[in-house]
Amino acid sequence: MTLNDVLTKQNVITKVILKDGDKELPKELKVKIMRIRMAYNKIKKQFDADAQEFANQIITDELRELSEKADRTPEEDARFNELNNKTNSEY
Repeated sequence: MTLNDVLTKQNVITKVILKDGDKELPKELKVKIMRIRMAYNKIKKQFDADAQEFANQIITDELRELSEKADRTPEEDARFNELNNKTNSEY
């Protein structure tokens, strides 16, 4: 199963209602759904952590400094845009 499949299925399974008013799913089915949710959430959290780590590695210190700077010169703006475009294309 690909990551895209997992994320799609995780999105669907989180929408499953376990209890609606007086109606309730059988206990065994609720347990299965919750186990699937936990497994998919674990994969999604790992993906989010990996994506965050990747983003942190491709963002340079110079880009961080320029993004935090309030008053940039036109040259700094040009450099910021250049670095930002490069980072976005790598991402």
